[in-house]
Amino acid sequence: MAHLIKSHVLKNLKVVTATVTDGETLGNQEELLVGSSIDYTPSEGFSNVVYEYTTSMTWKDKSNRLILRSKINGNWYSGYWHCVGTTPNGYDIKYSTLINARFVIPASVWGSGEKTLGIYAYSIDNAYQSILHMTNQAGGSTTIPFNPFSIVYSI
Repeated sequence: MAHLIKSHVLKNLKVVTATVTDGETLGNQEELLVGSSIDYTPSEGFSNVVYEYTTSMTWKDKSNRLILRSKINGNWYSGYWHCVGTTPNGYDIKYSTLINARFVIPASVWGSGEKTLGIYAYSIDNAYQSILHMTNQAGGSTTIPFNPFSIVYSI
């Protein structure tokens, strides 16, 4: 069941966009993703901060897998990670997808004041690398840039 959030409960909505012209190939070292760094102060009396990051992913190798994790002021928001991609099974699995990562941060974890948020990612295995911010046309090998964006708000 989908849950709808009425716009009147969204507080301090902030959006950051980035323009890309080429993909970002991930290795096995964590990297801050383009368009994911955002400074944010939640509204007074908030319960949660919702942090969303949207981009696309396509393949470099015959399969691809990656991990996304969030940081608050340079510290891992532990226990929350997002894994997307495919598991190799002997076939060439060429996987292209839209990534919508959402992290809900309780007030008890946030504390108070402004914090800097960021999404970091890495490929699980260098043999199965991913290319971010690009997508492939259906049935073709042409790649198209996708401009990533972040949205953050408090509820």
